[in-house]
Amino acid sequence: YGACHSCDGLGTEAFFDPQLIIPSQNLSLREGAIAPWRETKSKYQQQILDGLSNHYKFSLDAPFFELSKMVQDALLYGTGEEEITVTFVEGIHRKSITKPFEGIIPSLEKQLNDSDTNWMREDLAKYQNSRKCLACNGNRLKKESLCVKVGELNIGEVCNMTIIELV
Repeated sequence: YGACHSCDGLGTEAFFDPQLIIPSQNLSLREGAIAPWRETKSKYQQQILDGLSNHYKFSLDAPFFELSKMVQDALLYGTGEEEITVTFVEGIHRKSITKPFEGIIPSLEKQLNDSDTNWMREDLAKYQNSRKCLACNGNRLKKESLCVKVGELNIGEVCNMTIIELV
């Protein structure tokens, strides 16, 4: 009953790591800097990049590390409320859509949550890393349980100590 709901009491959580998503910052977006998009070579993704490049006035041929922090964040985490115009071209049909860009990491999170196949989850796991749970700070317990104190320490900190440390 006392386990952290975010990490199910494990103390760690998986997250999409920008360093695994953009493993070589020397590559440009056109050269495939975005690892999860490298395999698909989708016209849809290229048209999104074109829209972002037009909006923020950057070159798709510039190495990722040369892009401004704002552009890097927009690519990885989305544009928030800021709307981007993307023109989709399919044969002779052309359609422009103006809306916020979701971002690569939120898109990957959505794919992971919507996935019902193990191979898809395994494929997405290539871009994930592990960290201390942000909700419980690695203590594995929910907030209410962490209110229990032994001296100055909460019960989660006490449980992580060795017997020698406790003595």
